[in-house]
Amino acid sequence: MINPKKTQRNELGEMISLENNMLSRKRILREMELMDWSGHVELPICDLEWLASQLYVRLTESKEEICEACGRPNPLVITTVLGPICAECVEDMNDHIDQMRDAVEDS
Repeated sequence: MINPKKTQRNELGEMISLENNMLSRKRILREMELMDWSGHVELPICDLEWLASQLYVRLTESKEEICEACGRPNPLVITTVLGPICAECVEDMNDHIDQMRDAVEDS
């Protein structure tokens, strides 16, 4: 006999395992894309991706925050005047500033 706690049916009636049914940003985004938005404001994909990331972080209660620069969840996020920015984006910004400084000094 099939244990109903470990399996459920998808839209096609097929049995799926709950263990493979983990919550992820990609899954939330896919579910939002499948929704019928007729009669409502349709969001562009970049806004849906942002919303999926925000929902994932809040629903999983992770220690991550969403970086305003790249839009990805990251555990190392600093709060700036521009919003929360992850360490990777700050490093990329520093590299870009160094390149600009070198270009100005060479001219």
